[in-house]
Amino acid sequence: MKLTVRSDPHKLKLTMAGPIRTEHIAVTDGYEGTGVTQWLFAQAGLMHLVAPYFPDIITTDFPVSLQTQLLIERMYRFEGAVPPEFRGPGPERTPRVLRWTTARRAVVEYSGGKDSMDNLARAQERYGRDNVLAVHIAGLAKGVGAAERRASIEQSRRFKFPLRIVELTKSTMESGAKVLRSAKVFDACLVAPVALEFGARHIITEEPGGPYFTGSRGAMELLNGAFFGRSGIPLMVRWWDRPHDGVVKHLIKHRPDWLPYVCNCFSPMHYRIGIRKSWLRRTPTFRPFKNACGSCIKCRLTRLGWLLYGPHHASRADAVYFIRDCEQWARHKQSTHQDLIGGSFSLYLERARRRYGLQPRYE
Repeated sequence: MKLTVRSDPHKLKLTMAGPIRTEHIAVTDGYEGTGVTQWLFAQAGLMHLVAPYFPDIITTDFPVSLQTQLLIERMYRFEGAVPPEFRGPGPERTPRVLRWTTARRAVVEYSGGKDSMDNLARAQERYGRDNVLAVHIAGLAKGVGAAERRASIEQSRRFKFPLRIVELTKSTMESGAKVLRSAKVFDACLVAPVALEFGARHIITEEPGGPYFTGSRGAMELLNGAFFGRSGIPLMVRWWDRPHDGVVKHLIKHRPDWLPYVCNCFSPMHYRIGIRKSWLRRTPTFRPFKNACGSCIKCRLTRLGWLLYGPHHASRADAVYFIRDCEQWARHKQSTHQDLIGGSFSLYLERARRRYGLQPRYE
């Protein structure tokens, strides 16, 4: 397969004649298209566009740096594919970065979910509130992106932390977990111009994990060293290890008023409303959070955590009903959600059983 990617010299936009239709990604608002910004967007955007397809030949009308080629080659090898041939203008030096950055400042990749909330709380404690900026990339997530954007703005206003929004538009064919082949690199490079403008050296993201390339620690270390480092860009992606007892418990302990405004739901808005109404009937004293359906894996996890550690007012009957419903749900989802049901969900479910004196109903 051969794929050609072209850049718009006047905009932060890449276009690719994909195998099914023309695809594009573009930043429409959030920062100016300076030389460094355009370079970062073109390099990371190229990786993001070709990641779902693994073409044998990649042709561009802009130079692809040796650092970018290395990242893409490693992505191919990680997924068991033969690295591609690159065709286009020869590699050129990256634009000179004139921005001053300090290790005493950080930006946080912020989605409005529990992990980014916890990362923001931790960053505020480590760097100081005035030295931390949350950055939300709008338009990344299909189906739930608008809800995440609204929730991030609401959280920023309610809890008084600064927020920058980078507006992204795209018409790409990536779907499901395949987006994680390139997503973490792409996200970091979209946030990078804001970090440089803010004078922050550190970009805080979620702890790496998962079966795909940019979910691995190796990919993030390669991004820091071979990409940012060799390109002369004074930035570094950092993360914290997940708390032993789960992010939800940690967030409740440090920011107990934040969790009820979390936006972590997997369900599209047109489904979310109906599911919420059913929970209001079944557990009226234990309602789903404002931005939650109450039934997807993310909502169940946060509700179990709130039941265990939050200042809730759930009746025993409603709490027991929810715990039993989670047991039955997990039993039916074993084949499709095994990787998500483990970890904090199983830990919280077992602790909730013990809290309310329940024996497992399902083996």
